[in-house]
This record gives sequence, C-alpha cells and structure tokens, in this order.
Amino acid sequence: MEARQVAGRTYFALTRCEVDFNPALDRITLLPTYYAFGCEYGNRGFTLDRNDAFELIAAIEKALSVDGNPAVGRPPSRS
Repeated sequence: MEARQVAGRTYFALTRCEVDFNPALDRITLLPTYYAFGCEYGNRGFTLDRNDAFELIAAIEKALSVDGNPAVGRPPSRS
C-alpha cells in the first residue's frame, strides 16, 4: 500500500468549544464543534483530569506565543 500526501487542508476549523467542569470527579469535559464540508459538526467530546487540562492549556499557550515560551503573568484574552 502506498502512502499519499493529501492535497489541501488536512484539518477542520474549530468553531467553538464548550467546557464543563465536574467538581465531584475533578474532571473537565471539552465539547468541540468544527466546520467541515460546508456544515458545522459536533462530537461526543472528551474528558480530562484537572492536571491534564492545565497541561493542555500550557501547550496551547506555548504554541501561540511568538518565542515558544509560555506566556507567564499575561492575563487571558477576553475576545
């Protein structure tokens, strides 16, 4: 079987992500919605432990920073 490179975008744009915190289980559920093939789709989401959620947030902040270092002390954007 031959591996072929996919032409065009290889991702679907995230349009929103609902977040729910369950204090009893100390878990966060993320319910993303994305845009693909001219429609908006949702899925069942996924659940993270609180510590894993903080690691995910730190990874996103690092990816979005200009210099590749986490943005320490900067307040979150409210846009």
